[in-house]
Amino acid sequence: DDTRACVAFLSSPDTEVMCITTTDGILSGRDAAYRACRMLSYLGHEGIPVASSRDTTYEKSWINAVCNTAYCGRDKDTTCSPSVHTVGDVMSNATLGSPKKAIIVACGPLTNVANFIRDYPLSSMRIEEIIWSSRADDTDYNLTADTAAYNAVVKSGIPLRAVCAGECVVDEKTLSRMYEKMDTPYGTLLSASAKSVYCHRPTLSDLCTMHY
Repeated sequence: DDTRACVAFLSSPDTEVMCITTTDGILSGRDAAYRACRMLSYLGHEGIPVASSRDTTYEKSWINAVCNTAYCGRDKDTTCSPSVHTVGDVMSNATLGSPKKAIIVACGPLTNVANFIRDYPLSSMRIEEIIWSSRADDTDYNLTADTAAYNAVVKSGIPLRAVCAGECVVDEKTLSRMYEKMDTPYGTLLSASAKSVYCHRPTLSDLCTMHY
Protein backbone atom coordinates (compact mmCIF):
# COMPACT_ATOMS: atom_id res chain seq x y z
CA ASP A 1 0.00 0.00 0.00
CA ASP A 2 2.87 2.41 0.73
CA THR A 3 4.28 1.82 -2.75
CA ARG A 4 0.90 2.52 -4.29
CA ALA A 5 0.54 5.74 -2.33
CA CYS A 6 3.99 6.88 -3.51
CA VAL A 7 3.13 6.04 -7.12
CA ALA A 8 -0.13 7.97 -6.81
CA PHE A 9 1.67 11.12 -5.68
CA LEU A 10 4.49 10.74 -8.21
CA SER A 11 2.00 10.43 -11.05
CA SER A 12 -0.15 13.36 -9.97
CA PRO A 13 0.47 16.77 -11.61
CA ASP A 14 -0.87 18.40 -8.44
CA THR A 15 1.90 17.17 -6.14
CA GLU A 16 5.68 17.48 -6.03
CA VAL A 17 7.45 14.79 -4.04
CA MET A 18 10.46 16.43 -2.36
CA CYS A 19 11.88 13.37 -0.58
CA ILE A 20 11.02 9.90 0.67
CA THR A 21 12.13 8.58 4.05
CA THR A 22 11.65 5.11 5.47
CA THR A 23 11.39 3.87 9.02
CA ASP A 24 11.62 0.47 10.61
CA GLY A 25 8.31 -1.32 10.39
CA ILE A 26 7.03 -4.42 8.60
CA LEU A 27 10.12 -3.98 6.41
CA SER A 28 13.40 -2.73 7.82
CA GLY A 29 14.14 0.90 7.09
CA ARG A 30 17.10 -0.14 4.90
CA ASP A 31 15.11 -2.66 2.85
CA ALA A 32 12.28 -0.18 2.36
CA ALA A 33 14.73 2.54 1.26
CA TYR A 34 16.30 0.36 -1.42
CA ARG A 35 12.87 -0.66 -2.65
CA ALA A 36 11.86 3.00 -2.83
CA CYS A 37 15.00 3.74 -4.85
CA ARG A 38 14.19 0.98 -7.34
CA MET A 39 10.67 2.35 -7.66
CA LEU A 40 11.97 5.88 -8.35
CA SER A 41 14.47 4.60 -10.92
CA TYR A 42 11.81 2.56 -12.70
CA LEU A 43 9.53 5.60 -12.90
CA GLY A 44 12.27 8.05 -13.92
CA HIS A 45 12.35 10.01 -10.65
CA GLU A 46 15.93 9.25 -9.61
CA GLY A 47 16.53 12.83 -8.45
CA ILE A 48 14.27 12.50 -5.41
CA PRO A 49 16.39 11.83 -2.30
CA VAL A 50 15.64 8.73 -0.21
CA ALA A 51 16.86 8.29 3.37
CA SER A 52 16.45 5.51 5.90
CA SER A 53 16.23 5.63 9.68
CA ARG A 54 18.10 3.18 11.86
CA ASP A 55 16.68 -0.32 12.08
CA THR A 56 15.39 -1.56 15.40
CA THR A 57 15.92 -5.00 16.86
CA TYR A 58 12.36 -6.16 17.37
CA GLU A 59 11.21 -9.29 15.59
CA LYS A 60 9.57 -8.91 12.19
CA SER A 61 6.22 -10.51 11.50
CA TRP A 62 5.59 -13.11 8.78
CA ILE A 63 4.32 -10.29 6.59
CA ASN A 64 7.91 -9.07 6.24
CA ALA A 65 8.93 -11.91 3.93
CA VAL A 66 5.84 -11.49 1.76
CA CYS A 67 6.25 -7.72 1.42
CA ASN A 68 9.86 -8.20 0.36
CA THR A 69 8.61 -10.18 -2.66
CA ALA A 70 6.16 -7.50 -3.85
CA TYR A 71 7.19 -5.91 -7.14
CA CYS A 72 8.59 -2.37 -6.88
CA GLY A 73 10.59 -1.95 -10.10
CA ARG A 74 13.71 -3.51 -11.55
CA ASP A 75 14.99 -5.76 -8.76
CA LYS A 76 18.66 -5.55 -9.80
CA ASP A 77 18.65 -1.82 -10.56
CA THR A 78 21.63 -0.15 -8.86
CA THR A 79 21.34 3.27 -10.52
CA CYS A 80 19.66 4.76 -7.45
CA SER A 81 20.64 4.26 -3.82
CA PRO A 82 19.59 5.86 -0.51
CA SER A 83 21.17 9.14 0.54
CA VAL A 84 24.24 9.07 2.76
CA HIS A 85 22.67 11.93 4.72
CA THR A 86 20.44 11.43 7.74
CA VAL A 87 16.66 11.36 7.53
CA GLY A 88 16.55 14.69 9.37
CA ASP A 89 18.95 16.37 6.95
CA VAL A 90 17.00 15.14 3.93
CA MET A 91 13.67 16.29 5.40
CA SER A 92 15.16 19.64 6.42
CA ASN A 93 16.57 20.29 2.95
CA ALA A 94 13.22 19.38 1.41
CA THR A 95 11.16 21.66 3.62
CA LEU A 96 13.57 24.60 3.40
CA GLY A 97 13.93 24.14 -0.35
CA SER A 98 10.20 24.33 -1.02
CA PRO A 99 8.68 27.72 -1.90
CA LYS A 100 5.55 26.70 -0.01
CA LYS A 101 5.05 25.00 3.30
CA ALA A 102 5.42 21.25 2.96
CA ILE A 103 2.85 18.57 3.66
CA ILE A 104 4.24 15.39 5.18
CA VAL A 105 2.45 12.18 4.20
CA ALA A 106 3.23 9.42 6.69
CA CYS A 107 2.32 5.90 5.56
CA GLY A 108 3.85 4.21 8.61
CA PRO A 109 4.85 4.94 12.22
CA LEU A 110 5.61 8.60 12.98
CA THR A 111 9.18 7.92 14.14
CA ASN A 112 10.94 10.00 11.48
CA VAL A 113 8.46 12.85 11.78
CA ALA A 114 8.83 13.08 15.56
CA ASN A 115 12.63 13.01 15.38
CA PHE A 116 12.62 15.68 12.67
CA ILE A 117 10.39 18.00 14.70
CA ARG A 118 12.62 17.51 17.76
CA ASP A 119 16.00 17.91 16.04
CA TYR A 120 15.12 20.53 13.39
CA PRO A 121 12.71 23.00 15.07
CA LEU A 122 13.27 25.79 12.53
CA SER A 123 12.77 23.52 9.54
CA SER A 124 9.69 21.94 11.12
CA MET A 125 8.06 25.37 11.13
CA ARG A 126 7.83 24.90 7.36
CA ILE A 127 5.36 22.01 7.77
CA GLU A 128 1.79 22.92 6.89
CA GLU A 129 0.19 19.62 7.83
CA ILE A 130 0.93 15.95 8.49
CA ILE A 131 -1.38 13.45 6.80
CA TRP A 132 -1.08 10.07 8.46
CA SER A 133 -2.38 6.71 7.30
CA SER A 134 -3.77 5.42 10.58
CA ARG A 135 -6.93 4.74 12.53
CA ALA A 136 -5.16 6.43 15.47
CA ASP A 137 -6.40 3.88 17.98
CA ASP A 138 -4.94 0.97 19.93
CA THR A 139 -5.64 -1.50 17.11
CA ASP A 140 -3.56 0.35 14.52
CA TYR A 141 0.00 -0.80 13.84
CA ASN A 142 1.22 2.64 12.74
CA LEU A 143 0.30 3.96 16.18
CA THR A 144 1.30 1.05 18.42
CA ALA A 145 4.69 0.62 16.69
CA ASP A 146 5.82 3.98 18.12
CA THR A 147 3.31 5.54 20.48
CA ALA A 148 5.92 7.95 21.84
CA ALA A 149 6.42 9.41 18.38
CA TYR A 150 2.67 9.93 17.98
CA ASN A 151 2.48 11.71 21.33
CA ALA A 152 5.43 13.93 20.41
CA VAL A 153 3.87 14.92 17.07
CA VAL A 154 0.55 15.76 18.73
CA LYS A 155 2.38 17.82 21.37
CA SER A 156 4.20 19.81 18.66
CA GLY A 157 0.95 21.48 17.63
CA ILE A 158 1.51 20.82 13.91
CA PRO A 159 -1.84 19.81 12.36
CA LEU A 160 -2.09 16.01 12.20
CA ARG A 161 -4.83 14.44 10.09
CA ALA A 162 -5.31 10.68 10.31
CA VAL A 163 -6.93 8.96 7.33
CA CYS A 164 -8.17 5.40 7.49
CA ALA A 165 -8.22 2.66 4.84
CA GLY A 166 -11.83 2.05 5.79
CA GLU A 167 -12.75 5.19 3.86
CA CYS A 168 -11.72 3.59 0.53
CA VAL A 169 -14.35 4.04 -2.16
CA VAL A 170 -12.82 1.83 -4.88
CA ASP A 171 -12.87 -1.95 -4.52
CA GLU A 172 -9.84 -4.11 -5.30
CA LYS A 173 -11.21 -5.79 -8.44
CA THR A 174 -12.09 -2.43 -9.96
CA LEU A 175 -8.63 -1.11 -9.18
CA SER A 176 -6.96 -4.16 -10.73
CA ARG A 177 -8.90 -3.73 -13.97
CA MET A 178 -8.13 -0.01 -13.98
CA TYR A 179 -4.42 -0.60 -13.46
CA GLU A 180 -4.23 -3.09 -16.33
CA LYS A 181 -5.59 -0.45 -18.72
CA MET A 182 -2.93 2.10 -17.72
CA ASP A 183 -0.27 1.77 -20.41
CA THR A 184 2.34 3.71 -18.43
CA PRO A 185 5.14 2.76 -16.02
CA TYR A 186 2.92 3.97 -13.17
CA GLY A 187 0.10 1.65 -14.24
CA THR A 188 2.50 -1.26 -14.71
CA LEU A 189 3.86 -0.88 -11.21
CA LEU A 190 0.42 -0.53 -9.66
CA SER A 191 -0.91 -3.54 -11.58
CA ALA A 192 2.00 -5.67 -10.42
CA SER A 193 1.60 -4.58 -6.81
CA ALA A 194 -2.13 -5.31 -6.91
CA LYS A 195 -1.34 -8.93 -7.75
CA SER A 196 1.10 -9.42 -4.85
CA VAL A 197 0.35 -12.14 -2.35
CA TYR A 198 -0.40 -9.82 0.53
CA CYS A 199 -2.43 -6.63 0.39
CA HIS A 200 -4.64 -4.73 2.77
CA ARG A 201 -8.38 -4.70 2.18
CA PRO A 202 -9.59 -2.17 1.15
CA THR A 203 -6.58 -1.75 -1.10
CA LEU A 204 -6.05 2.01 -1.03
CA SER A 205 -6.89 4.63 1.54
CA ASP A 206 -8.69 7.87 0.77
CA LEU A 207 -5.18 9.33 0.96
CA CYS A 208 -4.41 8.24 -2.59
CA THR A 209 -7.67 7.20 -4.31
CA MET A 210 -8.35 10.90 -4.89
CA HIS A 211 -5.61 10.91 -7.54
CA TYR A 212 -7.33 8.44 -9.88
